[in-house]
Amino acid sequence: ALTGFRSGYALSETRLIGTGTQGQVMLSTDAGQTWSTEVLSAAGQIEEVVFVDAQNGWLAGAHGTVARTTDAGSTWIELDPGVMHDFNSVSAISASEAWIAGNGGVIFHTSDGGVTWTEQTTPVTTHLQSIEFLNAYDGWAGGQLHLLRTSDGGAAWTLVTGLAGLDVIYDITFTDDQHGFFMLSRSVTRTNDGGATFY
Repeated sequence: ALTGFRSGYALSETRLIGTGTQGQVMLSTDAGQTWSTEVLSAAGQIEEVVFVDAQNGWLAGAHGTVARTTDAGSTWIELDPGVMHDFNSVSAISASEAWIAGNGGVIFHTSDGGVTWTEQTTPVTTHLQSIEFLNAYDGWAGGQLHLLRTSDGGAAWTLVTGLAGLDVIYDITFTDDQHGFFMLSRSVTRTNDGGATFY
């Protein structure tokens, strides 16, 4: 067994991607029987890996770690967001467009495959643990005591109220534009009306 797994993604029943606490990106093509490992130069803990299709994926982590793959995780292209923030989450809608969120309430966006990154202004300074975009416009970000929403790709982020028991949001997942799940530290809350109400 490999030690230090932090995050993972299953591209298929046999092709698995795992990430570690010291910048490792592990790849298995035989359902986890064997693994190859690539270590990114930042050597920070990789918090999340996501894929937009069978070939194109993104990852984000500590010490400004951001990378993408165009070959189903066989190799990773390290990207420079221009800052050394600890990033906790990444959301991507294509091979060229992604958002990363992290400590201090920061969110960065790229629309050119990670060549350039633009910081987006948020109304919080607490850590953001999760970010989720449904398309190029509609997105959510959550973290310590806050839930944020945008409908313009992140040009403006607003605080969302009405989420009972809000402490830390560790993950946000939407199955479509109306149905979403918010994983809190002690519960799971959901919406079936695009975030108008939560239950």
